[in-house]
Amino acid sequence: MHWFMASSHELIRLVSEHNYLALFVLILIEEAGCPLPLPGESLLLYAGARILRGQMSVWRVYAAVMPASAIGCTILYYLARTGGRALVSRLGRRVHFSERQLDAMEAKAARIGPVAVLIGRLTPGIRVPTDVAAGILRIPFRFYLPFALLATALRLAFFLYLGARVQQIREAIVLARDARWILSAVVLLAMACAAWFTWKRLSPRLRREGAPAAVPLDGPLPSI
Repeated sequence: MHWFMASSHELIRLVSEHNYLALFVLILIEEAGCPLPLPGESLLLYAGARILRGQMSVWRVYAAVMPASAIGCTILYYLARTGGRALVSRLGRRVHFSERQLDAMEAKAARIGPVAVLIGRLTPGIRVPTDVAAGILRIPFRFYLPFALLATALRLAFFLYLGARVQQIREAIVLARDARWILSAVVLLAMACAAWFTWKRLSPRLRREGAPAAVPLDGPLPSI
């Protein structure tokens, strides 16, 4: 766990210090199928927060992430299309999965493949398996890459926006925490002012009601 936390902080530090170059390299590595201690979505959230603070540019983030995604997923696609298909064919015999069944799945993927690539790469957790399946089932690359990059652009927009919103909420929480004593003082001052004005309005009436009734001098004296 300590190694995991240290690695995650190191990735954040790399993005903080090297900005777009770090994003390019890390996203490329993840898109090529190599897992990172911190998911790429977390790096995009952090980039969104830095954009809100004026430390990064949204267009430069796109310029770094989109080519990295294209290169990485292309590498994974062709690895799966060559070695992955041969591996499935060899292991399929052990589980009674024939080459004919694989060809039938390939024919079905040719019809729905591009849409499946878009949905799969937008779904958290199955982005890399989607690329592997696209290569094994030989979805035409001219269809695969545009839909894969469309999914990347949509994911990037979503996580950058979410990172900026989270940063705004965090700043609001910090502002409220720092201002709690000022807020408390304002509330106490308002209560004191309300109490003073209330007392000023009620005190003459209370004095009149509490004073003894005056006895007229020319009236009859009370009997003893």
